[in-house]
Amino acid sequence: MFYICLDKNLKPNKSKCNLISLGINYAYTFDQEMRNSYDCNLYSFDPFIESGYFKAIRNKNSNLKESPVLQVDEKWFFYRLGISSNRSK
Repeated sequence: MFYICLDKNLKPNKSKCNLISLGINYAYTFDQEMRNSYDCNLYSFDPFIESGYFKAIRNKNSNLKESPVLQVDEKWFFYRLGISSNRSK
């Protein structure tokens, strides 16, 4: 479950918001909802796990097969990158 503040002075301004989502795992639906509801610029990151949603986009274009950056739409980017290059033990 995810929460956002919808107070008048704090809620995202439609088409004028940025969302940086770190370690999204398979849970891209919050990012997707922010894109649909608020038209935010989205930057989703996960170096180790890529959901079927992103894989399907990647598989449609062979040039994206090994790319660390996937453009989901004009304002949403998925990065197969993280803060560290190593998995935690």
